Amino acid sequence: MIGKLPLDFMTLGMGTHKAFDALADTAENTDDPLVVLGELGDVMNRCTGCHSGYRFGIEGEDRED
Repeated sequence: MIGKLPLDFMTLGMGTHKAFDALADTAENTDDPLVVLGELGDVMNRCTGCHSGYRFGIEGEDRED
């Protein structure tokens, strides 16, 4: 299945995993919740962007948005 995934999807996915790792590091090393929340918001924007653009579906059926 990995061979069938678009390169852009794979790149975004790997970047998102790294962003979550960075978020965990930030959460461990700061006492400022606003810094953590700001970084979380950035990561969540990556999540929603990917999920809105890449979906599995059934060929021939219209996608409901």
